[in-house]
Amino acid sequence: MNLSAVIKVLPAASVLKPALPTLVFERHLGRGVSQNRRQRPRPPGLKRPEGQFVRTGEMILKQFSLGFHPGLNVSIDKENTLFAMREGQVMMTVEKLNPKKDEWHVEKYYGKLSAPVVYKRFFHVIPFPQAKKFKLVDLI
Repeated sequence: MNLSAVIKVLPAASVLKPALPTLVFERHLGRGVSQNRRQRPRPPGLKRPEGQFVRTGEMILKQFSLGFHPGLNVSIDKENTLFAMREGQVMMTVEKLNPKKDEWHVEKYYGKLSAPVVYKRFFHVIPFPQAKKFKLVDLI
């Protein structure tokens, strides 16, 4: 038997090639420790612009100070966030301010109010009119 037929001879150029470095891209390699991956809250600002539909309990506006006031079907929490109390369409108006003395945020923001007339921006939720459908039932 012939040994040259059994042993495959490789060319010398392919055997002596230097190995090229392979680039391996690791995903998220440069990130910090797991403490830096905390979920951040939504930034303040307008969440639902005027004319948009909102559901009950949805956030309309998040603010640090009292720049916008709650109007019809809108409530406010301790962090001055405005929420929809009913389903409907968002509407913004500018109205004369008549602060109610029994509310918690009036003393904080308007305790030293000296101007006779103050106009502020209000957010309202206008509910959609209910369908006026009915069926007549004949009494027997």
